[in-house]
Amino acid sequence: MLWGPCGRAPALGDRPSILVVGARGIGGSEGGVEKFAEEFVRRVARDCRVTVLCLAARKPDDVDEVELIVTPRSNFMRTDKVFYYLVAVWICLSRRFDQTVLLGLNSAMLLPVLRLLFWRRARVVVRSGSVDYIFDKWGPVSKLYFRLAESLLRFADSVVAVSPGIQRRLTSAGIHSVLIRNGLSAMSAPRPITDREARHVIAVGRVTPEKNYSQLIEAARLLGQSKVSFTIVGGIDLSGEGATLKALMERGAVTNVTLAGAVERGRVLQLVSSASLFVNCSLQEGMSNAVLEAIQLGSPIILSDIEANRDLGLPDALYFDPRSPSDLSARIEQALAAPSDFVVARERFEDWDDVIDRYRRLMALPSESSLASDARLFGEKRQR
Repeated sequence: MLWGPCGRAPALGDRPSILVVGARGIGGSEGGVEKFAEEFVRRVARDCRVTVLCLAARKPDDVDEVELIVTPRSNFMRTDKVFYYLVAVWICLSRRFDQTVLLGLNSAMLLPVLRLLFWRRARVVVRSGSVDYIFDKWGPVSKLYFRLAESLLRFADSVVAVSPGIQRRLTSAGIHSVLIRNGLSAMSAPRPITDREARHVIAVGRVTPEKNYSQLIEAARLLGQSKVSFTIVGGIDLSGEGATLKALMERGAVTNVTLAGAVERGRVLQLVSSASLFVNCSLQEGMSNAVLEAIQLGSPIILSDIEANRDLGLPDALYFDPRSPSDLSARIEQALAAPSDFVVARERFEDWDDVIDRYRRLMALPSESSLASDARLFGEKRQR
C-alpha cells in the first residue's frame, strides 16, 4: 500500500493528487520546462490525479485525465507569468495536493507558502533546469530574486538537477540534489541524411539573448556566397531580442536567414528532420531538449562550447566557440561536408519512459501495475 506524504494510508485504489507549476502549457508548447511537463503528465496522469497550472488550454491528444487551470498572460517585467504565480499562490492556499512539482527557480518561491501550511503538508519536488541568475537579460532585482529562490530549495523534500553543471552549482550552495537528465522520445528510424534538404541549417529555441542567435546570423552572413540557408524556429520573448535580430539582418543585408517564429512541436520535429544540420549556439542552457530531439531524429549537430552542452559528453569536433562567428561558420562548413561525422548515437541517452520512472521512484508514486494489484486485492477482500 502507498502511504501518503502526511503519513495517512489512503484507501486501496486511491490515486495520489499532484500539482504541477512552472510550465506555460503541455500541448506542444515550446520550451524545455514545457517539454518535461508534457512528458511527465503523459505518463503519470495514467496513475495519479494531475492538475497543471498553465497559460494555454491545450493538452496532448493521448492525455485524457488531467485538470488544466489556465491563467491570463502578463506583458510586463519581461515575463508573461506574473498573474500565473499569483494564481499559483491562491491554489496552494486553497486546495490540497499530495505532491507538488515546481519547475524552475521562479516556481521555488512558492516553497514558503507550501511550508507554512504545515497542517496539510504536501511533498514538494523542485526541478532545477537552469541557473537563471547568470542570464544577462535579467536586471539586479531579478537576479536577487532568483538567488533567493535558489536558497529556498533546501526546504524542498527533493531537488532534481537536469545536468551535472547545475548539480555542481547547487552543491556549492549547500543544496543536495539528484541528477535526472532529460530524455529522448521513442520513435521510428531517423530520416536518412541523403533525403534531407541540402545545405539547410536549423536552430530551435525561443528568441532570447542567451540563445545567441546574433552570432548565427553573423555566421550566415559569412556564408552568404556558399548557398547555405538558415531557419530559426522559436517564439519571441519580451526582451526585445526579436527586433534586435531583425535590425541586425537588415544592416548586414542578410537574406539567407528565416525567422520562423513559434511553431507547434510536431511541426518543429518535421523541420528538424528535414534540415541537413542542427545548431545550438546558446551562451547558457540547462539541458537542451531541442538538442536531444535533434539527436533522437538522427540529425547532424554542432553545439556551442558551454558547460551545459559539454555535460552531454560529445566529441570535441561537435563544439564551437559561441562568441566567434568565424569559428561557427567554419564548423558549419565541416558538418555540411561530412554530416555523418556529426551524428550522435541515440543509445547514449535514456528515453522519457526511463526518465519519468526515476521521478516515480523519487516521489514514491504508484505504477499502473501496482494500482491494478491494489484494486484486485481490494476486490478480493470485499468478496470475502
